[in-house]
Amino acid sequence: MLWADGMPIDKNGRFYGGPTTIITLTTEQIKKLALPENAGKRLALTEVQRAKLKKETGKSPTMFMFYDTRIGATDCTCGAANRALRFSETKAEIPHEYVMLDAEAAKRDLDH
Repeated sequence: MLWADGMPIDKNGRFYGGPTTIITLTTEQIKKLALPENAGKRLALTEVQRAKLKKETGKSPTMFMFYDTRIGATDCTCGAANRALRFSETKAEIPHEYVMLDAEAAKRDLDH
């Protein structure tokens, strides 16, 4: 189990700190996440992914920071905004606790 000041993630790389939205990654997103320079980088969600997130959280931000929990990647939660946790080759989960509109997320990134 990983935590400390990071996100609550179990030994299987799954978030257990509250509700999440699970998205299916597109082929293009998978390719981008495979690039070394995209480890822990921002990627845009598709319109379908955003619609699902809006239905489940009431918000549909564009950009998310992806972390591959299969290899133990995570982040500190202080100032965390719009985090996506990739737990399989084709799936990622988005913890609702950290979902916010793009403008609010951008401000948090500047503050932290």
